[in-house]
Amino acid sequence: MPDQLLDRLQETLAGLLQAMPNVRGVVIALSGGMDSMVLLDLCSRLQSEFPSFYPQLSWRVIHVNHGLHEDADHWQRHCLNACEQRSMSCQSFSLHLRNKLSSSSGEGLEAMARQARYQVIAENMQAHEVLLTAHHAQDQGETVLFRLLRGAGPRGLSGMQQAATVPGSPSYPLWRPLLGELPEDLRAYAASRASFGATSWTETRAGSGQMRWIEDSSNQDIAFSRNYLRHRVIPDIARRWPGWLSSVERSADICRDTEQLLQSLANQWLADCQGKQPGHLSVQGLLQHSQAERDVMLRQWLWLHCDQWAGQTVLEQLTSLLVAAEDRQPQLNWQNRVIRRYRDELLVTYKLPALSALPEGGYEWALAPASEPSRSSQPPQPQPPQPLVLPGNGRLLLEPVAQGGMRWPVAGGVVQVSYRQDGIKARLPGRPGKSLKQLWQEAGVPPWLRERSPLLYIGGELAWIAGIGVCDGFQAPAFEPGWLPRWEMPEE
Repeated sequence: MPDQLLDRLQETLAGLLQAMPNVRGVVIALSGGMDSMVLLDLCSRLQSEFPSFYPQLSWRVIHVNHGLHEDADHWQRHCLNACEQRSMSCQSFSLHLRNKLSSSSGEGLEAMARQARYQVIAENMQAHEVLLTAHHAQDQGETVLFRLLRGAGPRGLSGMQQAATVPGSPSYPLWRPLLGELPEDLRAYAASRASFGATSWTETRAGSGQMRWIEDSSNQDIAFSRNYLRHRVIPDIARRWPGWLSSVERSADICRDTEQLLQSLANQWLADCQGKQPGHLSVQGLLQHSQAERDVMLRQWLWLHCDQWAGQTVLEQLTSLLVAAEDRQPQLNWQNRVIRRYRDELLVTYKLPALSALPEGGYEWALAPASEPSRSSQPPQPQPPQPLVLPGNGRLLLEPVAQGGMRWPVAGGVVQVSYRQDGIKARLPGRPGKSLKQLWQEAGVPPWLRERSPLLYIGGELAWIAGIGVCDGFQAPAFEPGWLPRWEMPEE
């Protein structure tokens, strides 16, 4: 049995590597529990017993000490010792989450710890590396049941994927090579392996001649929903339906195929509902679809923009947003984003930070002194100023252009930067004077940006408006070089 498990892992990894030939390094996520210790031991054997099969791969381990359990430091030493015994390089990171997350409990604390763990792992992975985790068939069954009880649709009921990406870091692949393995096969393997790296810590579970691993007492706490499923619900299911894991996996496969079809349809519908700007959606285009089709489209659209799967409550709120009166400036705050409707456009923006109060007279921005004179006949050229940081509002940059753009004060001259005030009017080249509100409406600048759009003044006169352009009288002479201001908006 142990060698069969090793053979199946080798076959699985070979298939995954064939699908992703650019992978050059393997990172094993090690908690110290039985499942991850089995994965560590199997990978150590692959590295030592079949070196010619993986000549291009480097192997290493990452352990994250959350600091939530009183024995967490013991677990950390256990993992380091186990890796040392197998000549595997191991990085260990201590998070001390107990102090930071003392106000959380239950699934909320567990979810935060999982998120923090993946964040640390992602921050310490390198290009062309893949993360291996020890999820197995019962983990898959628990996941599907748990999501079913929370009202998940086809995407959630698809379960975990054997090949995915590290959460929060779409550039790093994550593989679950043991996902099809039964837990009893992992336990049999653990029991068959000689003890490695024995420690004196009494909470390490090991019998005579058995592999050593950690038993986390919190895994027995049925206050956690997943533990309740594992210890109270699933044993009854398994007694009544011994093949339940295979049945759940078949259902997950069907849901996975269904979800792929829905995504394909959603992408086709989204292409037909594109707004005027990339990534925006036409409200009228959306409303021409049925509610069910619209829900599929909006879920896919939000996934593409926010990397989060929207629940039914969010979709109901979005439906209300689509039909709300335009003068209400409808919006929905979700996942650190703001979903807005402007005219016939539905769009996703970041939450903007609070805008800092302007100093008296506004911010000052000046050209750098002219460059040193050269021996050529060309006069010294003024240098563009350093980017002007606008507290809470991004920054302004000034770039030279060969012709067009706007004129700028001579070197040493100062430009004032301000924001919208009541009663301001402006005149664009060749057009009559209008209020800023009219100009912004004509240019399609949305209301939430108008209050923070930078205005450039030269000699007390309005010279440039972000999102609109250069005002009359301040454009550079025809066929002569000028300057082009650019506003980089803030992002949270």
